[in-house]
Amino acid sequence: DALAQWQLSRLIAHGLVAEIGCDSMSWCKSAAEQGYALAQFDLSQCYHNGEGVPKDPAQATRWCRLAADQQMVEAGYWLGYYLRDGSGVPQSDAASAVWLRKAASRGHCAAQRLLGFLYTSTKERTACKWLKNSRDNGS
Repeated sequence: DALAQWQLSRLIAHGLVAEIGCDSMSWCKSAAEQGYALAQFDLSQCYHNGEGVPKDPAQATRWCRLAADQQMVEAGYWLGYYLRDGSGVPQSDAASAVWLRKAASRGHCAAQRLLGFLYTSTKERTACKWLKNSRDNGS
């Protein structure tokens, strides 16, 4: 099942088990293709960082969006980050704010901080609120 495949990919990636006929990326991709959000997010980060696959911002964003659509908070933050920077997708502050707000409202400190910075030039009061939340939550 997808969970077992993802867990096996993590064990191989961290050198805790020897490869068993397939590398970590193959197991992770298989789990991601089955819709497992953690695997989709891990695959997104691999494409973002070029770990085990060529660096590919469009693929990073694609897999990240799939995980974020399943309410994965960390993926929502990264999707907002990609949209803000135009990494693999057209740049959009409005779309970025939507995803960052979702993650920020669930307590994600980095999302709160980035959302605050995003609002500094247009909505000072809202920016202050999110930057204060980020500070209060330890970021």
